[in-house]
Amino acid sequence: MKYILTSAEMKQCDANTMGRFGMLSAVLMERAAMAAVEEITARFPQKETRILIACGTGNNGGDGIAMARLLSLAGYPASVLFPGKEEKCSVECARQLDIAQRYGVPILRELPEGEWDVVADALFGIGLDRNIGGIYAPLIERLNALPGYKVAVDISSGISADTGQVMGIAFRADLTATFGFAKAGQLLYPGAQYTGTLAVKEIGIDETSLCGVVPGIRCLEKEDLKLLPKRRAYSNKGSYGKLLLIAGSHNMAGAAALSGKAACRMGTGLVKIATPETNREIIQGLLPEAILSTYTDETDIPTYVQGLVDWADAIVAGPGIGVSLAAAR
Repeated sequence: MKYILTSAEMKQCDANTMGRFGMLSAVLMERAAMAAVEEITARFPQKETRILIACGTGNNGGDGIAMARLLSLAGYPASVLFPGKEEKCSVECARQLDIAQRYGVPILRELPEGEWDVVADALFGIGLDRNIGGIYAPLIERLNALPGYKVAVDISSGISADTGQVMGIAFRADLTATFGFAKAGQLLYPGAQYTGTLAVKEIGIDETSLCGVVPGIRCLEKEDLKLLPKRRAYSNKGSYGKLLLIAGSHNMAGAAALSGKAACRMGTGLVKIATPETNREIIQGLLPEAILSTYTDETDIPTYVQGLVDWADAIVAGPGIGVSLAAAR
């Protein structure tokens, strides 16, 4: 099972890794930079590849600055674009900026003219909680307009890690190298459109860092299907649970039929579909193994639903129900 984290959950993982297990922040940053560099060099092994990394003043910027140093030491012409103020740097970002300068990594204060083969975004990390403004909004617009392969470090700047919403403007990546776990905003739209290929990189933050707290969002994998119990020979439909599926709306039976079929194929013993009467014939023709319970505009919905709920072991509500008054009730 894959865990998909929110910004708060990922921050807690960071805190657990450093506070409970004693991992140094500088070590995590170095590993993050190495992991992102690995993704870039795998795609661009040619040492003449020109790389520009736009870096902010927080720890995401520190990751990007460390990446530029590693790439430079590996023989790539890598430069840092650092439009922020040094006095606003986090401790780790300031440390990385000092190290990069000592190694002679070019630190640019303004976006120069010219073309780059790779343009990387390390301006804002997963903690962004407001719309991007100031100097960064036009900068991201210009970065998006540049030719070259676009790489986001951890998350595309301007994408909410929780919802996937664009916060004013966002960097549009071809590749995102994220650390530890995928973030919800990278999989939800419109954030997924700005993420590109998502590479989840191991940097020393894993399920141990959750400290027993199960994230709210999880994704089943093929291996998880092996956990489904085998059917007993001496059993019947009632032995495998009763699912109430509240689905479909007036003359809109497709979602109800498809979700009901999915429930049956997953092994649910009894599937009861609550749907408008107008959908009866279609659903009975497509899914005769399901139990059908229909309602009309005259049905006392609260009483009707309560009776169904009392019957069920599990409830799914929502597929295709629309936004009518009946759905609201």
